[in-house]
Amino acid sequence: MKTFVILRGLSGSGKTYESLNIIKDISNKSTVGSFLIASTDDYFVDIEGKYVFDSRLLKRNHDLNFKRVVTAFAIDIQIVLLDNPNIKTSHYRHYERIAKVF
Repeated sequence: MKTFVILRGLSGSGKTYESLNIIKDISNKSTVGSFLIASTDDYFVDIEGKYVFDSRLLKRNHDLNFKRVVTAFAIDIQIVLLDNPNIKTSHYRHYERIAKVF
């Protein structure tokens, strides 16, 4: 069975920390196969591991993150966590729609 979790919260509120706790909790109860924590923030990290936000890249990076989630569903990743602020429902509706397809 696939699991898709949409985390919601302001930047710095602990979504990534909670994502890791969810994976840890699931792995304590059963064998965790493949999983993805998908965050648009990943696309703002440079090759040295430094976070460099550029608002001009925000739409592009959101699109890349969405494509990554779609790919994860398509290749049968079992657990996908969406780690974006998702403050408005419009921010994550398209993720819900695609999750229902898979």
